[in-house]
Amino acid sequence: MRTIIVFLMVSLFSPVPAMASNSHEHTINYPTRAWHLDQSGTVNVLYDITPQGKAENIRIIKSTNRDLFDDAVKADIHKWRFEKGKPEKDIAVTIHFQK
Repeated sequence: MRTIIVFLMVSLFSPVPAMASNSHEHTINYPTRAWHLDQSGTVNVLYDITPQGKAENIRIIKSTNRDLFDDAVKADIHKWRFEKGKPEKDIAVTIHFQK
């Protein structure tokens, strides 16, 4: 499966979230179907970090191709881990899928 590294474009009003030192790398897998169909796109997401360091309340704000990218983005962000004890709300991320 193809993997892209996510460049976090965090809202100017929110500090950059602290990643846990032993965290899962913050990546998003390029969906296989989108890759084979030679599709590119952009997904704008908001998510929260719990006091336990987990990403939750993942919301797609805007997407150029919902059927191909949204589920993969949500599933992969759900796996991300951050430093415990530093909850945050409404962290904005823009993910670009480009072949």
